[in-house]
Amino acid sequence: MKKSLLPLLLVLPFPLYAATDFQKFALEDTLKCAHPTVSADTAKVEIVNPATQTGDKETARVKIYYKGLIHNNSMLVDYTVIHASTSFIHAAVLEDPSTPKPCAYFSGWQEMK
Repeated sequence: MKKSLLPLLLVLPFPLYAATDFQKFALEDTLKCAHPTVSADTAKVEIVNPATQTGDKETARVKIYYKGLIHNNSMLVDYTVIHASTSFIHAAVLEDPSTPKPCAYFSGWQEMK
């Protein structure tokens, strides 16, 4: 029985890259870039739309909850990652009640580190 499963496992598609950790990227890169005075230690991340993959393109929607100066705020961000020999990411802020600082991730494609 085990031998009959081997051909099936060899046919399954395996991505050549690891899936992007959008929660980590949201806290360590996006939040720090958009709101440098906010503490990422107290922020929380919720995956609104889990990562989906189409070819070499990976997308996800994430909500970041953070404590502002006066009250609690949240950011809704769409991420798009293009996986090639080097992966590139773009973030689109859909909503944020406070004005985010201009960030390279929002204006164009940036190489992922």
